[in-house]
Amino acid sequence: MVTVHGGRHTYYVVQSFSLADGGYVMDEPIEARSEEAALAVARRLAPTKAATLAFSRTGDPETGEFDDMVLIFSNGELPEYVAMTVCA
Repeated sequence: MVTVHGGRHTYYVVQSFSLADGGYVMDEPIEARSEEAALAVARRLAPTKAATLAFSRTGDPETGEFDDMVLIFSNGELPEYVAMTVCA
């Protein structure tokens, strides 16, 4: 879901990771309606996943300019190369 503030949109996302073939695999991202909803989903998934992140991104989809992600929740350890991919 998207929150709109003066033309800027905020997206709330939960990204979990599973272990497969000795490495981390991104699960399908889940879009949430709000920060609270993203936090609830992330907490529910965390015990069953190798790692779970909930974050928001705010920006202008028309120009493609977005602020850095804001981390809402983090559980588990991610290798640096995986974390850098998610945070890019």
